[in-house]
Amino acid sequence: MTTPLQGLRVIDLTTTIAGATCTMLLADFGAEVVRLTTAALESARDRPAFVGLDRGSTRLFVDDMDSTRLDEILAGADVIVTALPGEEAVELSAVERVRAANPTIVMMHMPPSLLASGEAGRIESAGMLTASLGLGFRQYSTGGVPVDPVYPHVLYAHGAWSAVCTVATLIERLESGCGQTVTVGGEQGALISAFATFGSDPAQPSLPPPGPGGPNPFYTRYRCADDRWVFLGSLTPKFQRVALATLGLTDLLEDPRIAGDLDATGSGENRDWVRARFEEAFLTRSSTQWIEALRAADCPVGELLRREDWLDHPQIRAIGMRAEFEHPDVGAVVMPGVPLSLSATPALAPAAERTVTDLEAPRGPAPHAARETARSSEGPLAGVRALNLGVVLAGPLAGNLLAELGADVIKIEPPTGDPFRDKGFHYNRGMRSLAIDLRDPRGLAQFEDLVRGADLVLDNFRSGVLERLCIDHASLTQVNPRISSISITGFGTTGPFSETPGFDPVLGAMSGMMYAQGGDDDPVMLTLAINDVTAGVMAAFGACLAVYAQRTGRAGGQRATTSLAAASAFAQTGELTRYENRPPADVGGADYLGPTPYDRAYRTSDGWVRIDGDHVASSTPPTTGIDRGAAPGADSIETDLARLTTAEALTRLAQWGIPAVRARTMIEATAAPEALAIELFHPLAKSNGGEMMVPGRLARFDRTPRTVRLVPPGLGEHSRTILTEAGVPASTVGDLVGDGVVVESGPMHITGMPGYR
Repeated sequence: MTTPLQGLRVIDLTTTIAGATCTMLLADFGAEVVRLTTAALESARDRPAFVGLDRGSTRLFVDDMDSTRLDEILAGADVIVTALPGEEAVELSAVERVRAANPTIVMMHMPPSLLASGEAGRIESAGMLTASLGLGFRQYSTGGVPVDPVYPHVLYAHGAWSAVCTVATLIERLESGCGQTVTVGGEQGALISAFATFGSDPAQPSLPPPGPGGPNPFYTRYRCADDRWVFLGSLTPKFQRVALATLGLTDLLEDPRIAGDLDATGSGENRDWVRARFEEAFLTRSSTQWIEALRAADCPVGELLRREDWLDHPQIRAIGMRAEFEHPDVGAVVMPGVPLSLSATPALAPAAERTVTDLEAPRGPAPHAARETARSSEGPLAGVRALNLGVVLAGPLAGNLLAELGADVIKIEPPTGDPFRDKGFHYNRGMRSLAIDLRDPRGLAQFEDLVRGADLVLDNFRSGVLERLCIDHASLTQVNPRISSISITGFGTTGPFSETPGFDPVLGAMSGMMYAQGGDDDPVMLTLAINDVTAGVMAAFGACLAVYAQRTGRAGGQRATTSLAAASAFAQTGELTRYENRPPADVGGADYLGPTPYDRAYRTSDGWVRIDGDHVASSTPPTTGIDRGAAPGADSIETDLARLTTAEALTRLAQWGIPAVRARTMIEATAAPEALAIELFHPLAKSNGGEMMVPGRLARFDRTPRTVRLVPPGLGEHSRTILTEAGVPASTVGDLVGDGVVVESGPMHITGMPGYR
């Protein structure tokens, strides 16, 4: 069986969750991943997550290996993954020496933090990342506190995005013969995970905390008459009207406070009483009855389930997301499978990590000699063209990520536009917009002309839509046999839920995330749209793998598929991986601040700090340093830090070697000088004056950097240019515009960032 990355050797020098996630995905698709380690470093991997994340890799102890042999091993790599300088099995100086001698090597550097100083910059901490970037305050709460994530979603996102960047760099290497150093820091991974909800607009008023269910009555969880919970996923107007009719609440639209405006139901002055009406309605029937009624009306809905049951769910089994293998140390392992399927170059079956005493020569051809040392390029995917049919979130995000890497991405929209383009305009940055009616034969013919010159077509339509529009993969290959299509669905293409509409929190409910974050309290809706975002990253990964396979001759065109259901399992890899006597995964609670006294957020006299001192050796017990002879308990830390300003607390904690960061709001995070200095955030001008901040540079490429800032397109802003480039006569374009088959307009007018969750 041919895999996309067959013959490539990846050396993993990391001890981090993010690093292991990156190399696991590369191993899934055929790369030979070799983890160089020492006996001392193995303790860092003594956590349940690594039993699953190390699958498919090879472990090689280098404690007694001489430097010459180490250099030979490093020199035979295609990719070297690093994270913490000076703490890997191989000193970074040796890596740099080998890299200088062999410029074809791709260096993927994944530091836990780009911004934090001291020990805080060396500790991989999901809690510190979410706190410092404002994601803790953005999470729904009752008391307006920086809620700690019970899941390390930001670390999985860091690893998955780094895998995308790695394959994109390998694609560029096919042309140039050169490697390069790519840097993706922890904050960039966190921004990926928060993409759906990240946006800082100082002009928007702050609303009171919406509680653990979030601000949108149409998009939250409700308790039913049988004391079980269901999630109502009516995000768009179409589904909202269906939900009102099914629940018997159509009179809401007649209330003068709403006056027919669906968006008004979630405003600060209305959301509480509107939610109360929904709560009353759901309490009149059982969860089963409501699920049956809403699904019969084709309204997205899902029952809240426990995460320990998710891998056994028939839908997860049907899409191959339940993997089993025998581990040499812990025995039988059940874990999430591969969240991406490629038709011509499929993934390998997950298998346990193995240990070797030395390595054979690389299995693939010797790296070709570098042909250039510099290139003026706007990203490693410069020259790749993608047509993006995606709407709402996951599909547009995948296109945005490809544009971030330099691809020419054309957003194909209906004449009325992506229904989510106002709320989710920042997902569309970097794309050009062609608004065209594919239901019209003339529009379909123009689309097919674009397909002939494209590498990729992306979509996230429900099952059957592509076939009805005659743009399914089989139809596309009749136009261009070398085209690859990348599809995202809610639940996958097979199984009992394959025809069911799915939104991100519907999967968050069914996969157990909401119960896990809520712990013994009511289930908590995650602010981060982690399943949507993860599916978008997986689609970008599939796109890069398909292009690499096509350009290496391993495949022509092929179809890649992923789903929110697959993403919901992948995004809990460490928590869902199970084996006999495995320690239980963390659970949260109402306004959760962290799992232990030395790994949580604390209030100061003027703000909050997030500490992560659980790694500190017991011989030097953590203390706040306030004239105390013994390590304080949680109550003492809380009392001591509350007396100090945040600046004083950070100074005192640093003196005692306890990693800590300031817990910021998003507005504070986007104004931090150190973040602006590395373009972690970018400003977008608003048409009504002022500007707002959105995610900026998501990766750094030392030889093929992208310099242009990405902006969202107006509806059909580039329609005429795109069709003209494709050879369509100006008169024909004019006729298409005149007949409404094609729409054109100017740049997008941004007035703010409307919230939806």
